Amino acid sequence: MSLQKPRKPKAPTTMVSAPAGDRLCRLTEVMAIVGLKKSTIYKAIRDGRFPKQAETHTAISQWRYSDLQAYVKGDYKPIHATVLTLVNKASGVNHG
Repeated sequence: MSLQKPRKPKAPTTMVSAPAGDRLCRLTEVMAIVGLKKSTIYKAIRDGRFPKQAETHTAISQWRYSDLQAYVKGDYKPIHATVLTLVNKASGVNHG
């Protein structure tokens, strides 16, 4: 007879793959594409200034190439930054 507590089922995760015509890049390639070091990339992710990794079934961090291209071109806008801008506009706050 086992006295172990039953394990909680793991929450389902959304698996995201690269859309057709896109591909996934590993960290060393990301660093070469954007010209940033590992620590700077992860800090920028935490601050919402850099694309998050795509969720895959592996423990390897990978980014969508299209997200990296948008970042390099200056077209990358995180969702929460867009929401913050809308909230600020609605409340009359102007940071720019």
